[in-house]
Amino acid sequence: MSYKAIFAIAAALDYEIEQMDVKTAFLYRLIKDIVYVEQPHEFAEGDDVCLLNRALYGLKQSPRTWYETLTAYFKKIGFKLLDADISVFI
Repeated sequence: MSYKAIFAIAAALDYEIEQMDVKTAFLYRLIKDIVYVEQPHEFAEGDDVCLLNRALYGLKQSPRTWYETLTAYFKKIGFKLLDADISVFI
């Protein structure tokens, strides 16, 4: 469990723990796949569909694209992934 690893490392090294919440996390990343979505009925004219450019809530690719974005940023500012748990950055 990630939080147990974080707490153990922080306690052993006398670190402070910070946390954050990105409320629109899935909406920041361009997606690599070609994905078409139906328009809401209020905006649709006939059977029109839209080509999706960015990740969207409910899209199966969204969590992965957010993880890639977050990982790239943390590595850029000097964090490293914990070998035992790739969701923990030190």
